[in-house]
Amino acid sequence: FPALALNYLGQAALLMADPSAIRSPFFLLAPPMLQLPLTILATCAAIIASQALISGAFSMTAQAVQLGCMPRTQILYTSEHSMGQVYVPAVNHLLAVACVLLVVSFKTSAALAGAYGIAISVTMTITSILFFSAARAVWGWSTLKAGLVTSLFLTFEAAFLAANALKILPTGWLPLTIGGLVMCTMLTWLWGRKLLYARIMEESLPVADLLKDLKKGKIHRVSGTAIYMSGKGARVPTALLHNLKHNQVLHERVILLHVMTLDQPHVNPDEVLDYQDLGDGLHRTTLRFGFADTPDVPDALKRRMPANARFQPGKATYFLGRETYGVGKKATLLDRIRLSVFAAMARNASPATAYFQLPPGRVVELGAQITL
Repeated sequence: FPALALNYLGQAALLMADPSAIRSPFFLLAPPMLQLPLTILATCAAIIASQALISGAFSMTAQAVQLGCMPRTQILYTSEHSMGQVYVPAVNHLLAVACVLLVVSFKTSAALAGAYGIAISVTMTITSILFFSAARAVWGWSTLKAGLVTSLFLTFEAAFLAANALKILPTGWLPLTIGGLVMCTMLTWLWGRKLLYARIMEESLPVADLLKDLKKGKIHRVSGTAIYMSGKGARVPTALLHNLKHNQVLHERVILLHVMTLDQPHVNPDEVLDYQDLGDGLHRTTLRFGFADTPDVPDALKRRMPANARFQPGKATYFLGRETYGVGKKATLLDRIRLSVFAAMARNASPATAYFQLPPGRVVELGAQITL
């Protein structure tokens, strides 16, 4: 920050002394013999800034996936000591293609000046608004105190944003379009997941009804432990119902597993797992992970499952549902478009096997057609 402020002040002083330096005020700050070293320094600074941008995109994507705002994608953790150091291949490839397209399309940095100004001014404004929210919700500031401090920032940022608004039509539309597409993608995913959850709740069976059938001995049991990934609520997973429908058997030990991602970075080890014995070989388990944690389900079960559960991770089979989506007859054109986008994102999401670190050789996937 101090170096950046000094540089801007230096450029302003240079322009006041020599207005003709407007053609390149940064490089004309240095004498001719130092312009090459300055170019090298500026290039290194640009590389560092680019790396910060890329790392930030990785971290934000990883946390958005953990919070359920985006489809699952492959996330690689590059450090054993820092959970925040992640690499997201899909984002890296997308940024590479986007950078090449920008260079080819706009050709010069001057042509992107408007886009840069809009991106910076909007980011600063959003940051101030988020600061107000954090001050109220996290730090416990009063509305008056948080509002006064935020207003101080917004006074300058609003003027900066208004000045850059003139650049929206030339090139400023670019960051606004990209931001809008990302927002629409996240909202569509959340909307689709909400519809899917509601439909599953309609078609699934209460756990209490399954327990009644188990007590009556209507279901044939086989040896072994089956773990069914389950949503929240006292409902039977779709994969379990399809297994009963097609195979007409149920394992002697069944664990209904629900995985939660909390809106906090990490979870206290004692709060990671909740276990409940429902009787007749049926168990309900909830795992909690922070949005910055790696959701390693087998490891969490092995470490946190109580001894009286007699859980043997090496002998358990994981049953997952793989849904395909159909569009209802009453859907509007907009709903059909959104559902098509949602279905495409769901098809291209990272498999639950890899995301939850499940052993591939012990996973069974059962398909289901769901009309939304």
